[in-house]
Parts: sequence; structure tokens; C-alpha cells
Amino acid sequence: MQYDKISGFADEIDMSLDVQIENLKKLDIRYVEMRGVDGDNLIYHSDEKVHEIKKKLDDAGIALSALGTPLGKIGIEEDFENHFEEFKRAIEVAHMMDAENLRMFSFYIPEGENAKWKNAVWERMGRFADYAAANDAVLLHENEKGIYGEMAAENLERGRDAIPARNGKVLSGPEAFSLSYEALVKILAAS
Repeated sequence: MQYDKISGFADEIDMSLDVQIENLKKLDIRYVEMRGVDGDNLIYHSDEKVHEIKKKLDDAGIALSALGTPLGKIGIEEDFENHFEEFKRAIEVAHMMDAENLRMFSFYIPEGENAKWKNAVWERMGRFADYAAANDAVLLHENEKGIYGEMAAENLERGRDAIPARNGKVLSGPEAFSLSYEALVKILAAS
């Protein structure tokens, strides 16, 4: 059976592109969210290596549904400008791979300081989203324990207002919520 709509991270099978392709073909899966490949995240490979990866995937009949990036997985207090340069590189790689979707995150926040950093998070996310929209890319914002967006209220805010308004989409993985005991306690206490 061929799965036209199923996609996932093949680096959880193996970091080797050849092993990933072999297993995806065995499973008749034609799309992958490329994250780790041949020893590093796809966005950190050279143009030459990216083109090699693309050709191998094309030859195997496999396309990218998204790039799984580490974008936004830095502390909110860390240097943003270098990280923004990585973001621009990720957009370039997405275009080389004929993929418009990029999975990303919204910065690690010191514990208990979400309110303090809210504006900084949305300013940075706005820069990401505006650049992506101007460069024909779609951001897929993912929640994760410890980042802004982990708490239910922040997820509502990001899902309702901030991301979709700027050509983005929201991914909410229930596993990220189950990792946060404090978040669960707060949700239960509020109900």
C-alpha cells in the first residue's frame, strides 16, 4: 500500500540518508520531514551536499513535506542575529529541496519568566514570519517543554493570533504537554 499523505522524521530510523531511503521505500512512504541526515541537520550541509541529498530523494521518489529545523531552540537571552542568519539559510535550503514548510520553535525561556519575555518572543517570531512570507515559506510552529508556547494559554495565543496572521501554522504535539507536569497542574487548577 502506498501512503501519499504520511510523513515523518526518518532520522529516527538512522542518520544515514541511504538507510532512511531504504526504509521509507520498504514502507511505501513518499514524504519525509527532513531533519537529521548524514551526520547533521539538513540546514547545516553545504549547497553541494543539499543538492546530492535532493537528487537521491528524487531518484527514490521521495519528497520533503517539511524541513525539521532547530530554529527557535535557543535561549531567549542568546544572540538572535546569528540565529536569524541560520533561519535565512534554512529558507535557502527549503527552496533547494522544493519544500515550503519549516518546523521551528519559539525560544527557551528562563523558568517562571514567560510574561517578562513575551514581547521579545513575538518580536523574533514576527521577524521569522515576515521573512518567511516574503520568501515563499511557511513556518510550522511547534510546542515543546521549556519554550514559549508550552503553556496552554500561550498555545491559544500563538494559534489564534500571532502565527497564522503571518502565513504560518501551529503544530501542537500532545507529548510536549505531557512532559510538563507544572503545565498540567496549572491547567487542572484553572478548571
